[in-house]
Amino acid sequence: IPLLGLSNAPGFAATFFVPAVVHGQLHGSAAQASAIIAAAYGVAILANPLCGWLADRFERWWVLAGMCVLMLPACALMSSTNLYVFAGATAALVSLGHASANQIYPTAAELLRGRDTGPIMGIVGLGSGLFGYLGPQALGSMRDYSGGFDLGWHVIMGTTLVVIALMLWLRQYVRRHGASAPAAA
Repeated sequence: IPLLGLSNAPGFAATFFVPAVVHGQLHGSAAQASAIIAAAYGVAILANPLCGWLADRFERWWVLAGMCVLMLPACALMSSTNLYVFAGATAALVSLGHASANQIYPTAAELLRGRDTGPIMGIVGLGSGLFGYLGPQALGSMRDYSGGFDLGWHVIMGTTLVVIALMLWLRQYVRRHGASAPAAA
């Protein structure tokens, strides 16, 4: 369950590393980096309710997995040397990452009901916080090791694939076994 917190790893990584990529690889200014991040959060304001609406109308697990699938090509595009392509990929990662972080809680709530819902939310939140802290640290180490950002984006793509597989497995689990009954009061 804590691994579901990795659903926003691409968004965390993009937000954290945009200034370094814009300066180091794209030879842009701090103002350009801040404009990219601001635009990405602006897109997130629109994407978040849209993804929530989709999750309410369609099966939540599929929508969440689909959002993570859309992050895969965006991660690949983060290696672009074109500032506009990079900015678009950043907007996709940040907006889908924030939307997935908000949708992961009601989705995980399908696993357990009643008194068990609170601990599940805590475990998902623990995973999100832990990976939100350790993820950029690990990506920074990979950048130092490889001399660039490409290795980090490939690792993020791999972890996103693991999260997608986990979501699909949990969806099957919930459908096969049903969510647990509410705990007795």
